[in-house]
Amino acid sequence: MGTDHNLWMNYIDVTTRCRGTVGRDRAAVQSFGARRCASACRRRSGGDDELLAGVGEARIYVGHTHLPFQRVGAAGVEIVNPGSVGMPFDGNPRAAYALLDDDGTVQQRRVHYDHASAARRVREQARGAAWGETVGKRIERAQFLVR
Repeated sequence: MGTDHNLWMNYIDVTTRCRGTVGRDRAAVQSFGARRCASACRRRSGGDDELLAGVGEARIYVGHTHLPFQRVGAAGVEIVNPGSVGMPFDGNPRAAYALLDDDGTVQQRRVHYDHASAARRVREQARGAAWGETVGKRIERAQFLVR
């Protein structure tokens, strides 16, 4: 990605509102820029004031962080992050996703996949580029910070 695209990704805030969702009156899918998520979305507990500023929905779904969690934040707003299917960053390499049941409950799920093969394939596709080694290690270790 170029510099302009990276800057755009740092600051984008996108919200999709869903009325009459299953089991709830209102929900929103929030996509916060990397800078906003760097603090609020990475925490699995507490400190949700910034994340929930201006949110009037009963439940929001967030992403960007590759960290699966589900919690109730300020003013009783439920926050769901399904995690990442291919590169979770919580130390557990199994694919992470969430299901919304007919009764409105959310189930966080994990499933094994051959993450070692996925890491090898990334390295092959990178053809020696430094990013391939970084992404390969992230997949293998299920962590963002790798050395």
